[in-house]
Amino acid sequence: MSTKSSKLFAAMAVAVLVALLPTISQAGSLSSFFGSAYPGTTGTGVYNNGGGLSGSVEYAVFTKNSYDSLFTGSSVTVNPGELAYVYQILNSGSDFVSQNAQLGINTSAVGIGSATIDGGAGEVSPSAATLNPGINAVWEFTPAANNIPSGGRSSALVVTSTNLPNSTAVQIILNGGGTAFTMAIVPGDIPVPEPTSLVLLLGGVAFLARWRR
Repeated sequence: MSTKSSKLFAAMAVAVLVALLPTISQAGSLSSFFGSAYPGTTGTGVYNNGGGLSGSVEYAVFTKNSYDSLFTGSSVTVNPGELAYVYQILNSGSDFVSQNAQLGINTSAVGIGSATIDGGAGEVSPSAATLNPGINAVWEFTPAANNIPSGGRSSALVVTSTNLPNSTAVQIILNGGGTAFTMAIVPGDIPVPEPTSLVLLLGGVAFLARWRR
């Protein structure tokens, strides 16, 4: 192989590697699906109790069609006219997430459960999920077999709702070796409209989110 050809091959190899890096770094993470969520409804909140409980929570909102095509092994059904609010806990602290995750919720939430993101090592499903309308959504990570270990991650934690996303994030509480808090998007007070209007409204949400930044 000539020197010129060798340099061209090396350049192409580097380009391919760079293109793959985001995919590699996001393997098993909800963020790998952010591109299929509505713009302005994705994000990551960091939690840290000043001790061993620390990490992040990724969140995104999906339509029924997107959710059904992306997630497998779902214990909750997204019905027509509903949106799926999906969360994932990424534990980077020394403590396990060994109790629960609680998310404040309004009465528009109609379903709760979990789903598989990629089924890789370290993806832990909750042992139970309870929806208390108007109060909270709770995913349990007890007993020990369902703890999220250091360096581990939860499966997709899902709430379905007949309402559009809130314009501001609310608090999500994580427990295990202490208590920690972060923020995440939840359903708001405006019902999901017809499909055409939904696209226009969520486009407006995305525009406002970019304008505020």
